[in-house]
Amino acid sequence: MRFSQLLIIAFMGIGSATVCADDAPLHLIDGATGSYGPTVPDSMNARVEQAAIDYAAYAPVPRIALFDSAVPKDVDEYNAVDGYGVILITVISQEQDELPPKRLYVRIGGSEVDLRLFASGFEKVSGSTKVQEVLGKYRWDGLYYYPVYFSAKAQEIVIDYAKNRAGFVIQKFDEGAAMLPAFLDPIAKPPHSDKPPMAAFMKLVSREYPGFFETANGPAQK
Repeated sequence: MRFSQLLIIAFMGIGSATVCADDAPLHLIDGATGSYGPTVPDSMNARVEQAAIDYAAYAPVPRIALFDSAVPKDVDEYNAVDGYGVILITVISQEQDELPPKRLYVRIGGSEVDLRLFASGFEKVSGSTKVQEVLGKYRWDGLYYYPVYFSAKAQEIVIDYAKNRAGFVIQKFDEGAAMLPAFLDPIAKPPHSDKPPMAAFMKLVSREYPGFFETANGPAQK
């Protein structure tokens, strides 16, 4: 079950009235939505292509992050994966040296908790000619282990690029909002280990993100 999706773009010094006078980065964040069904490479590619159309007026956009998350489909699967879900991020940049990102982490109170990378891969090209012109030539996809209880505890999910940009917020959690499916909210708690049982987790990933693991580098050795 995919629970939330949003699109985050940082504009820096692009000469638009929407940019702050001091050229500080401006985030445009679309609202999170819940949905059922898998995210396949073609559907993420379509989102990338649409983003290039939507933001063509701001070209060249320095960097863009597209985000998608999935949680267990029921209580039995939640227990089987020890409370883990998965996050997919697709990052495109005008600069190759910004990728892969340095960190993906959550902010909880005054603390920062890193998320562990499961699998990742670079695309040979980011997309169509328009995507390359508007959003950049360089694309990286990453799948991360995600303890789902974070959705009830964290304030933000944040990415640090390899250079140029740190503290790039890719999701804000609204206090008091229903950030988990109703069946998970009362049972969500910290996992017992820093990784889920792999067979159950692979079943979740294969169902929710078919095609991504096959084209990635395989599980990260971290």
